[in-house]
Amino acid sequence: MRQLQNTLYITNDNIKTKVYRQAFEFMENDGTDIMHVPVHEIEKILVFGNNNFDESMYTKCAELGVGLYFLTANGKLRYRIEGRTKGNVVVRKQQYLLSETQGGLGIASSMISGKIQNCIYVISRFMWNHAGMSDVELDKARKKLEAMNEKAMYCTDVNELRGIEGSAGRIYYDIFDKFILVPDEHLHFSGRNRRPPKDCCNALLSYVYTMLMVDYISAVESSGLDPYVGFMHGDRSGKPSLALDMMEELRPAVADRFALKLINLRQINADMFEENGDGILLNKEGRNIVFREWNKMKRETTCINGFDENVPFGLIPFIQAQQFNRLMRVETTRYIPIYRR
Repeated sequence: MRQLQNTLYITNDNIKTKVYRQAFEFMENDGTDIMHVPVHEIEKILVFGNNNFDESMYTKCAELGVGLYFLTANGKLRYRIEGRTKGNVVVRKQQYLLSETQGGLGIASSMISGKIQNCIYVISRFMWNHAGMSDVELDKARKKLEAMNEKAMYCTDVNELRGIEGSAGRIYYDIFDKFILVPDEHLHFSGRNRRPPKDCCNALLSYVYTMLMVDYISAVESSGLDPYVGFMHGDRSGKPSLALDMMEELRPAVADRFALKLINLRQINADMFEENGDGILLNKEGRNIVFREWNKMKRETTCINGFDENVPFGLIPFIQAQQFNRLMRVETTRYIPIYRR
């Protein structure tokens, strides 16, 4: 089983970095040391804002396969540094072939089915945890999603499948605010909006989705697949379609539940957000809390289909990616979506 390594988050502007004696060295602009981190302990580095990286940093990350991701302050991926392309060319050729054929539609159907099943899990888990809060709307939403799942599993047209996904998303987000238990109206949810997010809850969700996407890009690349060729999201230059496809499955049961936990446990509050032009984003204090709790969550375990023992959240993207790799090698004939149970 793959071992989880650390993700390093750099949020201070104008940090200087270099590699010295097999360690990443971080300094203030005046040369004051901040910290040294052994290279072998880091899997990827996320850089928010502007920083001054020594060429040795880029070289070492590329050599060792340490993912180096540069993002804006509000969490939008700008660019990334990577080393040599990994994996078997036969695997990628099969991926490209399937993305253009009916076989790719079967994979997409399974992915959307997994996403819907995880939406049902979020609703069912909430109703179980709050049995005294009987809510007819939640039960109706769950039944509607179960019907949508049946349609997704047997869908034979990609446009119809996208319509099913959109309808399921609306059903889910229509009742999402019921999961938020804090009284602060600034943290409540009135509908999904983004680019930029217009309220605190959507700003938090968008930020967490970016974190999840980066984890999936890393997992896809480590398995030898092309993160830019997917089965559900359309092709566009610079768009990691396969990573986005894969994260759809676990977005409700991992990212959404993580964000809800931060809000309901009052780890995140409205004072940790700030206006930015036409939108809202997390401030530095809020981002640091998200980073800390996200890394902690990735080491916690959960129960997923296909496994008798619990697995760490952080390994789920790699489990999915390896399943894709086996499918491309024709070691299995069907993609089985992952859902929490």
